[in-house]
Amino acid sequence: KGRKIVWAYWSHPSEWAPGGWDVAKCPNYYCEYAEHCGAEMLFSSEGSISTAFGNFMNDTEFENFAMDSDVMIYPSTGFIDIYNEKQAMLDNIKAVQNKQCL
Repeated sequence: KGRKIVWAYWSHPSEWAPGGWDVAKCPNYYCEYAEHCGAEMLFSSEGSISTAFGNFMNDTEFENFAMDSDVMIYPSTGFIDIYNEKQAMLDNIKAVQNKQCL
């Protein structure tokens, strides 16, 4: 397979769910698109944070999951704010180190 892609969104704590990293769940359109392009979408339903929307990952789980990704897709605005808040952890992820965040 080609480049490894991690699709991830930081969900802030709210009255509906605790905070955590929501990552790609396949099958989904973005997984099919990545495969069509010869890339590998990293996906998981794992995570220690249980929500009504499925399991979310804490920072340590997400770091371990995403560490070797070549590209990170953050499907929302506000990545700079999340980066500033979680820089120490995010800087350990290959895609972030190489400035390959979309």
